Amino acid sequence: MNAVSQPASLPLPLTDIACPECGQANPAEEVYCTACGASLQSEPSQPPLTPLAPGTLLGETYIVETVEPLGRENRYLAVDTTAAEVTVLLRERTSEDAESFQTLLERTTELKHPAFLIPDRLIAQDERTYLICPRVPGLRLSERVGRTSEREAVSWGVQLCQALGFLHRRELLCVELPPEGLLLDKEGRVRVTQLDLLVAKGEMAEPLRVTDGYAAPEVYKSGDLSESTDVFAVGALLYTLLVGRRLPIEGWLVQYEPPVFYPEKVLSPNLERVLLTGLAGRGGRRSKAGIPSDSGPFLFGQRRPVAASMFATSRSSSAIRWANTSLAVVRPVTRCVSVSFSALSSLTA
Repeated sequence: MNAVSQPASLPLPLTDIACPECGQANPAEEVYCTACGASLQSEPSQPPLTPLAPGTLLGETYIVETVEPLGRENRYLAVDTTAAEVTVLLRERTSEDAESFQTLLERTTELKHPAFLIPDRLIAQDERTYLICPRVPGLRLSERVGRTSEREAVSWGVQLCQALGFLHRRELLCVELPPEGLLLDKEGRVRVTQLDLLVAKGEMAEPLRVTDGYAAPEVYKSGDLSESTDVFAVGALLYTLLVGRRLPIEGWLVQYEPPVFYPEKVLSPNLERVLLTGLAGRGGRRSKAGIPSDSGPFLFGQRRPVAASMFATSRSSSAIRWANTSLAVVRPVTRCVSVSFSALSSLTA
């Protein structure tokens, strides 16, 4: 008697994978989170320390509530009794990370720019290290991934370019700009809440622990980093905000290929051209454009006021008021550094 063949079982449908870091749902074929860039193949990262209870005293601060952990550190909202009961953000790590916190504190102490939320001081207690950071209410840009308009992207990109120019004049590089580390305050200003990878130009440091999808290809290889490295970081951020997913980095160590926007996202030709310039490979178009190394009322080397060009279609935006008040007292641009997005200033004109 002949055996009857059984029909092959159908494959089970693939389900979305939740990111262990931010909780974003990702297609099953993804290796990295499309929102924050965290690996989806590893077990959810657990903070190495047990979170402290509300009311715990740490020096002259006391914990009010626990904030969702980020990576290998716990985070808390706390009240600083030395600053008229101001609520601050406490970043907690093990004592082994005290040196990295101290380096960050030293490098950012002299940075006085409205875009940067600079850490205030360190606290060491019970084999734990705490970095006290200012807290500003607002919306994290990670919540705007895939929900950002072109006008918003241009406005935020311009603000970040101004901040990068400030860093470059001080021989510093930001390296990456993941949306989780950026905050949009109630006045429409973009605030950089994390500068953990801040490095000096030409500094040959150990391999950097970057957020995949938000740093330039050269960061993954040995070699010098430059201002154009930060340009890529801005472009990668805007790509994620507009397209709704991070840049695919698979294969970068072999050969970098610029991203393709269509058909996932249809952008206006001018904006797509500017983004592709910023996301070009090292030594290409990315290194030939510039933003000002000396932010002034005439931004990006163009003899046109910021408010009249960059925000021409949104004159009532609070970003205009901020740009005018922060730039009006500075002299016009005298030279440009190798940072892209010079064309951003004319996109909405």
